[in-house]
Amino acid sequence: MTNLFAKNLPDIKQHVEQYCKRKNLNEVEINDVINSKPDIRKLYINPISFAFEQHMGPVYSLDFSMFHRNVFLSSSIDGTIKLYDLLQSKSLMSYEIFNS
Repeated sequence: MTNLFAKNLPDIKQHVEQYCKRKNLNEVEINDVINSKPDIRKLYINPISFAFEQHMGPVYSLDFSMFHRNVFLSSSIDGTIKLYDLLQSKSLMSYEIFNS
């Protein structure tokens, strides 16, 4: 429990205590914590702190530049191609392709 995010610790503790009370458990073991099924998002915080601007549909291709190591293109089923720099979350350019 010492590795948990401190902000979520009281909620998780309360959840596990309620579970143990329902099951008439006097001692809490790690299995009891897992069996109580606390909110997984509170047990494991999201490690992603940086994300690129999203496409509206699934991405089906990525290609890195052979001339600039931080530049890449992504293409999506939504009909857009986006140019990114690895150091920026917002795309540098976006191209929309429409079939007539």
